Amino acid sequence: MDERLPQLLMCRELDIAPLDPYVSCDFLVRPATTDDEPGIAGVLTDAFNDAWSVDRVARELTRRCDVDTVFVAEADVKIVGTASARLGTHLIPGAGYVHWVATAGGYRGRGVARALCAAVLRRFQELGCRSVVLETDDARTEAVRLYWRLGFRPLSRHPMDGTRWDAVLAACDLCDREE
Repeated sequence: MDERLPQLLMCRELDIAPLDPYVSCDFLVRPATTDDEPGIAGVLTDAFNDAWSVDRVARELTRRCDVDTVFVAEADVKIVGTASARLGTHLIPGAGYVHWVATAGGYRGRGVARALCAAVLRRFQELGCRSVVLETDDARTEAVRLYWRLGFRPLSRHPMDGTRWDAVLAACDLCDREE
């Protein structure tokens, strides 16, 4: 039987220097409303190559009781990114969980994901969380680079994680995981 490895885990303490709000003239980051659900579904479908419906967005994000806030980035009167602040994670008790960070294809590399993550981290600070975790996949090197720049560092929870993190960080051209 082929065991599926868990996603890679990263953590950031919130007592380190807080992030300054990211300001851009190209897009606005704000809390989502139910009117944004179709746009969120489109961004998530595009970013993860997985079909997201409005019903799925409502069920897993905007109307889920453990999701405190869903943020969106809006540009040209459309949703171009999303990220959510989820509470009650089993990964680290009391930690916030950065959930479903996604940017539409035409807006990647323009600071959208960074601005969304900064909004999520500020929300967790407001809520009194001391740390924040997220999960990512081995192949998402651009995301890992961003999370590293935001102060997240790898955590191991599976015997293969050390080897996996070594490979991911090498692919990202980041320093080793012991730093």
